[in-house]
Amino acid sequence: MSKCYNCDTTLTESNRSVEHIILNAVGGRLKSSDLLCVGCNSKMGNSADAELAKQFQFLSGHLQVKRDNGAIPTTKGGKLADGTEINLLSGITPSLAKPKFSVEQEGDKLVYNVVARSDKEMKTILEGIAKKHTQFDVNHAMSKARKGVERLKEPVSFSQVFGGKLAFRSIAKTAVNFYLYNKGDKENIRHLLPYLFEKDDLDVVKHFHSKKSLYKKEAGEIIHLLHIVGNKHDKVLYCYVEFFSTHSYLIMLSEKYNGKNIRYTYAYNIISKSVVEKKVNLKISRDTFNKLSSGMQDYFLLVKEKTDRIMKIANKIHTNREIDNITSRAIKDIFEIKYGHEELITQQMIDEFTERIANDMVEFMYGNDVKDI
Repeated sequence: MSKCYNCDTTLTESNRSVEHIILNAVGGRLKSSDLLCVGCNSKMGNSADAELAKQFQFLSGHLQVKRDNGAIPTTKGGKLADGTEINLLSGITPSLAKPKFSVEQEGDKLVYNVVARSDKEMKTILEGIAKKHTQFDVNHAMSKARKGVERLKEPVSFSQVFGGKLAFRSIAKTAVNFYLYNKGDKENIRHLLPYLFEKDDLDVVKHFHSKKSLYKKEAGEIIHLLHIVGNKHDKVLYCYVEFFSTHSYLIMLSEKYNGKNIRYTYAYNIISKSVVEKKVNLKISRDTFNKLSSGMQDYFLLVKEKTDRIMKIANKIHTNREIDNITSRAIKDIFEIKYGHEELITQQMIDEFTERIANDMVEFMYGNDVKDI
């Protein structure tokens, strides 16, 4: 029978919890119900997990990483150059984070400028104006409101921070869970439990980016990777954790390891949504680990290079998906809705279909910047 590795309670159908070894929020699919009881799981690392998920929310959204329930949460925290706050719905669609509202004095009149995200929101704002100005006609104003979708003509910027004490606890929990998932001896990690429960501070997690790739990368793949090493000669037990083929960390699980030599690896390709085989070439001594910095300033250029790679992959996926959507919409509108009653496909239908595809492609690629020639 499995036992909770924190309180040693025997796990049953009624008290066992399903633990995502890699966070669900970043697309983790490796899980276990043989690690923690419901009570301990509810107390361990919720704030740490939330912090790590927040740090990776932009990458998760941009790469269209779905959670177990199929949802892609809204990415928050974007800004335009003028300070306007922008959210990315489902990770990729820009939307105002809140309505825009301004008042200007023009002679003896007050002019209200309102940008809302829905009819309901617009009406609520206008009703608020009507409370101050009893002659204001809400229904008339609603009828004059211009509806539409506008293409952003400037980039949305996001400020991101990776690492820190709180996020490091979540990363350490991933390493501990992966070790125990592979039937590791919990006595080797027992000293870390107060740290995972935020009752102690330990310097056991470090940013780590090797100049030489630790494994063979395939074109177009983006992976989460876990790699455990136990070295009985050096008496060290450590774990390498990599998220999105970009941000990587070393976790020293024990400097008094007395078990057998072990190596366990797990890699999940978030693009193909499949487990992949990876041979990881990594050997770290105790001294090497202790000399590593807890910050990532030493790795800025390496992280930028890795980030540029996955952004190119993501942008290519978005482009291909939108081209498919443009084609599907044109087929439906032209051949199914407009000419669905016709038995034969005519040249006129083909011409309309071709023109529709061309116009939509130009709009997608260049937006409103294209001028008639």
